[in-house]
Amino acid sequence: MNKHLGHFNAPLCGLQITWKPKATYRPNAEGGQTAYHPFTLAGVEAVNTAYLHNVLKDFIAFGAEIHQAEVQDIEANEDLTASFRQYVKRPT
Repeated sequence: MNKHLGHFNAPLCGLQITWKPKATYRPNAEGGQTAYHPFTLAGVEAVNTAYLHNVLKDFIAFGAEIHQAEVQDIEANEDLTASFRQYVKRPT
């Protein structure tokens, strides 16, 4: 996951992370608490959709919760959001 965070924090990538101000804390298996820091990943960049699928899978594997995912192919003017809905956490 660190490779993705480093990539999206770099000024050369059109997809950028915007960190939100308020973290939440949840108990973890070791008896402590894990901090969850909300962020938005947005922008315009020519990337392979398989790469974006892998990014979201990696984030989820490290405990991330995806609350919204929208993807658009601007060259083909095609909405690809439906194929990314599988990662969005439904409200409980």
